[in-house]
Amino acid sequence: MFAHRTRPAVARAAAVAALVVGLVVPAAAAHAAQPLPSGVAAAPKPAPSPGPGPSSANDGAGGGRITFGMTTASGGTTDARGFIAVNAPAGSVLYDNVAVINLSDAPLAVDVYAADVTNGSDGALDVAASTDKKQLAGGWVTLGETKVDLAAQSSKAGPGFKLVPVTITIPKDAEPGDHLAAVLASVTAQGKPGENAPAVNLEHRVGVRVYVTVQGSIRPGLSIKDVRTHFRPGSTFGPGSLDVEYTLTNSGNVRVGVKPSVRATGPFGTSPHTADGTAVAELLPHSSVTQKVSFDGVLPAGLENVVVSAAAVAAQGGSDPGIGTVHASSWTWLWTWVLPGLLLVAGGVVTGFRVRRRRSRPGVWGPPEELWAASTPAGPSGDGPSAATAAAAAPPTGDTAASPATGTETTPDPEPVR
Repeated sequence: MFAHRTRPAVARAAAVAALVVGLVVPAAAAHAAQPLPSGVAAAPKPAPSPGPGPSSANDGAGGGRITFGMTTASGGTTDARGFIAVNAPAGSVLYDNVAVINLSDAPLAVDVYAADVTNGSDGALDVAASTDKKQLAGGWVTLGETKVDLAAQSSKAGPGFKLVPVTITIPKDAEPGDHLAAVLASVTAQGKPGENAPAVNLEHRVGVRVYVTVQGSIRPGLSIKDVRTHFRPGSTFGPGSLDVEYTLTNSGNVRVGVKPSVRATGPFGTSPHTADGTAVAELLPHSSVTQKVSFDGVLPAGLENVVVSAAAVAAQGGSDPGIGTVHASSWTWLWTWVLPGLLLVAGGVVTGFRVRRRRSRPGVWGPPEELWAASTPAGPSGDGPSAATAAAAAPPTGDTAASPATGTETTPDPEPVR
């Protein structure tokens, strides 16, 4: 079914709400195929798919509550299909019908249009607004009417009721595989502006899904990408929380249902944690959904292994894609900031102790005279420093002095002999 979404807007812009399937019809209702023009492929009979009830809302003008709905129709009346499903080659033209129903006590004008359907950020089906340009299968669907006037329901005639013809034209260059659109019935409630607030209109929509399978090479596919982890430490040495994010991608050309799960284990498989991700009823071809799973009570025991699994199952009205379960894994280090700090302090203590011990050992750090002697190069015979080197390297004595101005050596006059 379509996810419930609202799109508020200001002034004349519409806010979309209540995206549902069609009216619930008895499961025992017969499915009678409507006669189609000659040479046109007929839609296969899908399994019944009851949905939520009709949409109800105030009309926004003080006229009371309105209730209306939409469902599939054939043979001049509603049927139990719940959605339209066709399977045909590219270039085919197919015909069907939907029924718009008024369960209100007053006549009702309803807008009818087709729209694209995609996966939202949470994985639920998201229907485009009436003002959005059709870029996907919504552009393949045309309707016999875009606005219908429905009579009020009565005890004698029953609900107001009208059939709307649906034409599906598959392009000749359409990609093989599954495509999804929707046919929608819409009523906009006119809001009234307040003293300090603009008027807000609210569009209520009910719809029927249109599944189009283009015949050709069918390639089911499912992958898990971008597994990311983030550890949030708790107390000093206590457990923390581990967040795992991943992206599910339908890499094939058919719809798949997905049931993800995540398992995290410490070194040697210790301290296992498992959790289920959010199931995706229908992941459309070339669509992706990012999810996050969080674990509490995870010990910072070092290297942690995270495995994300995703089981591919049949989407609603579809068949098992035959993919099975796919996996993706990631390794991450779990620790608190206290541990690196303690290791740094311990390393500093050990280094200081070793330096102090080396200085206290004899022969390693001797008196300055010994260092000076050890660093003086040997003379030509190898027995000791050369005369020039010794003269240059010898420390100054009282017999010579350096001139402060020129740096040249001066020799004092000898004392007179007495």
